[in-house]
Amino acid sequence: MFKYRFLIHVGYPKSASTALQDTLFHYRCLLKKNGVLYPEVLMIGESTKHEELFRLLRLNRVDQALKVLKKELAQHDNIHTIILSTESIVNQLYHIEESRWVEFFEKIKLLGSLELLLIKRDSKGFFKSYYKQAVVNQLSPLMSIYSTPLTLLDFAELTSVRQLVDVDAVVNKLEKVSDSSVRVFDFGSRVVEGILNWLVQEKLPIEVPQISNVSLQPEEVELIRQLNTMRLETKVRNAWFRLLTKSRCLGSSTALNLAGRSKDEDMLVLNPEFLLKVQPGRNKALDVDDEKLSLLASDVYQLLCDFQRGCAPFYSLENKKQVFMILRSDDSFELKYCVHKRLEQLLSASNNILLGENLFENKKLELAPFEAVNHSGWDSWEQDPLNNRSWQWRLNWFSFLPYLLAHHRAVRNDEVLGFGCEAIQSWLDKYLQTDTTYPFEFIWHDHATALRAEQLILFVFYCRYYAPEWAELHAKFLQYMENALVVHGQWLAKDSFYSEHTNHGLEQARVLLLLGTVFDGVQAGEWRQKAIRRISSELNFSFTREGVHVENSPAYHIFVFKVFIGILKDYPANLLGDLAEQFEHFSTKALGFITHILRPDGLLPPIGDTEQLPTSDAYRDMFGDTPEYRYFLYALTQGQEGTIPPALNRVYPQSGYAVFRDRWPSKGDFSNAFHLITKVGCSSRYHHQQDEGHISLYAGGEDWLIDSGLYNYVNNDPVRKYMRSRLAHNVPIIENTRYSESFENRLASWKVLSSSEDEHKPYVSMQIGVLDGISQVRKVLFDKAATSLQVVDTIQSDDIFERNYTLLWHVPSDKKINIDDGLISISAQDGKRMEISFRGDAPDNISFATGIRKDRVLSCISYKANSYESSQIIRVLFKKRLGLHVHSEFNFVF
Repeated sequence: MFKYRFLIHVGYPKSASTALQDTLFHYRCLLKKNGVLYPEVLMIGESTKHEELFRLLRLNRVDQALKVLKKELAQHDNIHTIILSTESIVNQLYHIEESRWVEFFEKIKLLGSLELLLIKRDSKGFFKSYYKQAVVNQLSPLMSIYSTPLTLLDFAELTSVRQLVDVDAVVNKLEKVSDSSVRVFDFGSRVVEGILNWLVQEKLPIEVPQISNVSLQPEEVELIRQLNTMRLETKVRNAWFRLLTKSRCLGSSTALNLAGRSKDEDMLVLNPEFLLKVQPGRNKALDVDDEKLSLLASDVYQLLCDFQRGCAPFYSLENKKQVFMILRSDDSFELKYCVHKRLEQLLSASNNILLGENLFENKKLELAPFEAVNHSGWDSWEQDPLNNRSWQWRLNWFSFLPYLLAHHRAVRNDEVLGFGCEAIQSWLDKYLQTDTTYPFEFIWHDHATALRAEQLILFVFYCRYYAPEWAELHAKFLQYMENALVVHGQWLAKDSFYSEHTNHGLEQARVLLLLGTVFDGVQAGEWRQKAIRRISSELNFSFTREGVHVENSPAYHIFVFKVFIGILKDYPANLLGDLAEQFEHFSTKALGFITHILRPDGLLPPIGDTEQLPTSDAYRDMFGDTPEYRYFLYALTQGQEGTIPPALNRVYPQSGYAVFRDRWPSKGDFSNAFHLITKVGCSSRYHHQQDEGHISLYAGGEDWLIDSGLYNYVNNDPVRKYMRSRLAHNVPIIENTRYSESFENRLASWKVLSSSEDEHKPYVSMQIGVLDGISQVRKVLFDKAATSLQVVDTIQSDDIFERNYTLLWHVPSDKKINIDDGLISISAQDGKRMEISFRGDAPDNISFATGIRKDRVLSCISYKANSYESSQIIRVLFKKRLGLHVHSEFNFVF
């Protein structure tokens, strides 16, 4: 792979960063001719800096950033140097753990060489400019010094400020975490021109744009600082900025942006009395002229009083070209399925009605599948009462709105809509004007943003269609919602925000298509076209040629399959183009996978991030006249409907699954069938677990060898960590080795060597090389006549060191385990028994353990999200071996 030269401008803030970024962006075509690329991706809004790069770093999603970057690089030829710029790196150098920085820079260096660029300013000039920025900028949990009420002298005593002022220490830390050199440029009027000429090693015919972030006057800064002491709401503070622009021009682009985030009517709530109480002499180190400060306060006071009395016309600051977008009328044909049918389904769901009643009447908020919590108001969107990310995610995509709509439809009480209106307005007022730099992950989370937009659409159209009088009375609020939907659409349309080739990305594309359909206008048409392209790409990526979804989970296979079906059902064929034809290439195979993966008890196996729950029939309308649907129906209804599938066994070499059965029984005996699943390897990063070579076994109406399941998505939860690890799966544990740091290596380090779907003796033989220096061949063979399972493991290392090898076998807690002279007997309560014996290398020790002991997870299983129970682990130890060859035989006595 071609290696690039990467240059990253890391700061300092207030040291010509904006001028450099604007110049690099303005002359990007000229730079490209000289082999230097200033990427247009990884920018937020109209900014010319790569702030999205830092945001993804902060969210521990560097791989997504690099994926976007590599996609951009692939579109350019004759490029040897890449320059990126965001001063947030220096700003946050001491606020993000060192290991995260090291990982970030190491991943950059996988693409080429790296050098950091830093513009150094004299400490006095930098310090005052940085202080002014800290006073003016909007309060942010990510930057605790913003909106500071401190004077310059008090500000100088802050630890974070002292660290930043020490340039030598900053350079040393940058060199340490990046393991690269830092080139330092001195701040000055020609520094930007000097950097560009250095970049291409010649003098370029450029004119540096005027620096836009002109410093505020000390008196303006002091007035804002005294405003900060009042700890105003963001909306009110922005209204003060809007007022200040009427008195004299705030040179700071940040200040102007904040002023533009408010409206004239917002100034009606401002209290002019504050301006009469502005105190001189409080910030002498800033060189504030007290006379000028008093004149400024007096001028602003008069302007505000005149405005509030209605004596002076105010003009709008928003003079940018507007893109007009209007929601379609309720009777539009395009909305019949994607909106109105969806609303009918939500309103008729009895559970939604009950949940809505419980929320509105009893103030109990239940975000299924979680338990109900007490609801005290809509002012805490970042709360975490159950210590669970998924609950926070559901709250922030408004999963409760369908409950309120269903309840309103049942009782016709408009106060219910008002209650929903309060929730929506609270969130929009607080977060709509933020961006992805906001530190709470579920505000502009890729998936949550899409689902929230969908809920807002359904709320608007419900009000217009089912509550027209309420809608007329609240037309201003509904217009606010329409504007919010446009903002959501703009986020979803951004390439850097799009989580390509994941189920989240598919949901983003689906909702972008919905937004492009419910709106009229040029931008809406662009959204539709972009959504169709993305859905087509997701369709090509999501399923293997064998019809199996790539995200390593039967549950997500079903979820994504249903999403595609829903898209094809909800939109007219002329809009979707050839998507239907694409879908046909694999859709019956995808349905066939569900048929085979379903357990004899009708439940999904808890493989990957899957709950052991029943699934539903969402396929009759599209596949009802196909034989594959009849086979699926037989498996789903446990033989009560449908047709017996012609094949007992299925091996999916490309997708990494093998599924064996002893029979397709009749309905009276269906759950007693033998069902064996082997998970060979993972097909993508999403929802993967360390389960290469894992075996799950169900027989005689109960589990014998089990997987761990999902539990939750809280990655620092010790139980969740266990659920995803090798320790939770029926795989070998090998001493002195680990997974490769490259996930791409893991994707490429397993394969099916040979297999058979024979009715009597199916088998799969796989090679697994995901652990550094280790090669494992595991063969899984089922003998139908003898009702026995044979697992043959051959493990070799590429060195001469002896290791301990431990085979793990997890069994349910209701089984009794007996170990006698190398023979393991596992008994069910009704007398059924599974016996495990060994040939080849003999075990040195066999033991078993249960549950959690002293905060150490030994063996657990999660059948349903957010709950788990103890299970048992059998450890078969082989001490100090150069390699291993063992034949484990499982015989059943039923």
